Amino acid sequence: MVKLGATPPPDNDFWYKPVSGYTFGVSADSAMRLSAVWACVRVIAETIGSLPCGVYRRTRDGREIDRNHALYYLLHDSPNDDMSAFEFWELAAKCLCLQGNFYARIYTNMRGDVTRLVPMDPSKMSVKRDKQTGILVYTYGQDQYTASDIFHIPGLGYDGEDYLTGFSPVTYMAQSIGMTLDAESYGANFFRNNATPPAYLTVPQALSNEARKNLQTWFLQEFGGVKNAGKIGVLEQGGEIKTVSINHRDMQFLELRQYQKSDICSIYRVPPHMIQDLTRSTNNNIEHQGIDFATHTIRPWLTRIEKRIKMQLFGPREAALYYAEFNMDALLRGDAASRGTFYSTLRNIGVLNANEIRAKENLNPYDGGEKYLIQGAMVPVEQAGQFAGGVQQ
Repeated sequence: MVKLGATPPPDNDFWYKPVSGYTFGVSADSAMRLSAVWACVRVIAETIGSLPCGVYRRTRDGREIDRNHALYYLLHDSPNDDMSAFEFWELAAKCLCLQGNFYARIYTNMRGDVTRLVPMDPSKMSVKRDKQTGILVYTYGQDQYTASDIFHIPGLGYDGEDYLTGFSPVTYMAQSIGMTLDAESYGANFFRNNATPPAYLTVPQALSNEARKNLQTWFLQEFGGVKNAGKIGVLEQGGEIKTVSINHRDMQFLELRQYQKSDICSIYRVPPHMIQDLTRSTNNNIEHQGIDFATHTIRPWLTRIEKRIKMQLFGPREAALYYAEFNMDALLRGDAASRGTFYSTLRNIGVLNANEIRAKENLNPYDGGEKYLIQGAMVPVEQAGQFAGGVQQ
């Protein structure tokens, strides 16, 4: 009796087969083909891109936003003629998440003011320190630049002989991402060949190689694949179709895919619910996970970018007076009830006035709303205590 399409032996099973080559040859492009990597990179990049970056000037009383500074328009609105600020910072975050570095060509005018920031492909950039002069040399294709020409944001750690570039997350996590790619490939092949459990044919007599191949080809064409699901098969001369149920290894394959999704989330420090994995999420903890994402994932990225802006775009003299900062208020607002309690508490102790609260809620100010009040009689701060004890002070 000859069996066609029987359950594969262990050495052909997903759990026993050699790696496909993905594990040690993962690139940024192949990593982005994974839904979990795409989702994690997208949520980080879009979140950073959506936050406004402003230029602030230090004052005696604190700070004030300076919309007239040469860098304000570039960082807040459009760094070059082809990109909005959202697209620019989104691309910067994407490069950092995948390749560990972001580069942009700095263009200046005759006065030395930065006029344009144009992104450069990290995969084509090489950074070395000249052994004789100690100057950083950025090589991009056939062109060479100095540090004053390149806006460079390195990611986690420092790589290379001179510790000048950030680690590539995809390179360092190649085995974890590569294993997920192998599992994706296995699953795709499984469903491409047949969306139902494997089956085999039995016939009472021996078949030649050509006859066996013809029978197998006919069977797959007539009954294989999703489009042929449910068709009734007819076999002649004692032929039988016997199905094989999904074994425990196939069930573990599904568990493996779920685990790998969580593993990739841990690499990028993204809460699983933000990539639509609600397995362990509830209505009570999603809000707190969102705040944790803003505090422990987005905030470190923004700080890294802000420090590089200060160091490379302002220069030491301007950096003493000016700095750039992303506005994270929208990410940390919480729900309506929490914001109401927060605003009420700060207004009652004279920290915020009504117009400042309205500004945070994207509402227009009103006359008289600039006064600071305190709890009690809710009188202006400057009048507090004037009638203490019934005696005017």
